[in-house]
Amino acid sequence: AHAREPLPEPTGRFAVGTLSRALVDTTRGESATEDPDDRREIMLQFWYPAESVDGLQAAPFLPSNEALVEAVFGSGGAIPMGIDLEKLHDEWDGVRTHAYPDAPLAQMPATFPVLIFSHGFGGIRTQNRFQVEELASHGYVVVGVDHTYYASAVEFPDGRIVKYGPLVNPNVPGLAMEKREAALEEAVTVWAADVTAVAD
Repeated sequence: AHAREPLPEPTGRFAVGTLSRALVDTTRGESATEDPDDRREIMLQFWYPAESVDGLQAAPFLPSNEALVEAVFGSGGAIPMGIDLEKLHDEWDGVRTHAYPDAPLAQMPATFPVLIFSHGFGGIRTQNRFQVEELASHGYVVVGVDHTYYASAVEFPDGRIVKYGPLVNPNVPGLAMEKREAALEEAVTVWAADVTAVAD
């Protein structure tokens, strides 16, 4: 859809709630930094069937933090480069998603199936929001994971913005094949451990 057109409405019977949470896995060190005391930190976003969204305002399509938007679009990750950030803000300003922050969880049924969304290199947890909102409207809870240092940029509740990490990037030009393969293998291991931590 064009930026000035409304985003597609989810087709399920539920309204959609959303909330974000930080998770620190104290059992794991952070392999993407050189500080041995760093613990693995990730950001999660939940989309879920909501009981009601009365009186709530839908979440914006773009985050309000311009530094985060600049970090995402200038990361060198999977998101297209050469984007005019001022024009981007002008075109998408005021565009809302169909997910409502902190809406109450639907009371019926008593349980919902849970899916975990894991982005690729340079992605972000909200990149497939159309699909996850659609799934939530049909009774699924979807948990999006920002794989820190592998995501284009991650903002934590304390205001830190962590960008795509050069120490873990397998797409560096001229990188020897064995180092690229090692980086990919490390990524799979870290992402799997992130998903396990979320499931636990």
